[in-house]
Amino acid sequence: MSVQLDQVRKRRQVMERVIDVVKVIGKCGLSYRGHRHEAAYNMENMAVNHGKFLELILLLSKYDVCLQEHVGGALSRARSRWEVKEEGPW
Repeated sequence: MSVQLDQVRKRRQVMERVIDVVKVIGKCGLSYRGHRHEAAYNMENMAVNHGKFLELILLLSKYDVCLQEHVGGALSRARSRWEVKEEGPW
């Protein structure tokens, strides 16, 4: 299998899980966001309420390797963007 097809397969698996979370939240009539602190760069802080959607994604990622890899990559990219933003242009 080519690398591109493998990436497509993994991304589809991630999307299936995200869609399932959206369906559950919608079915229960819950809000998706928390009050604040929804940014990806601080998602490792478990003392913060990140909202129902992100909390469910984090919970599922603990048990699902595909989602765990995706969340880990997203967190590292968000963290590096945040650090660059904090440094500023000068």
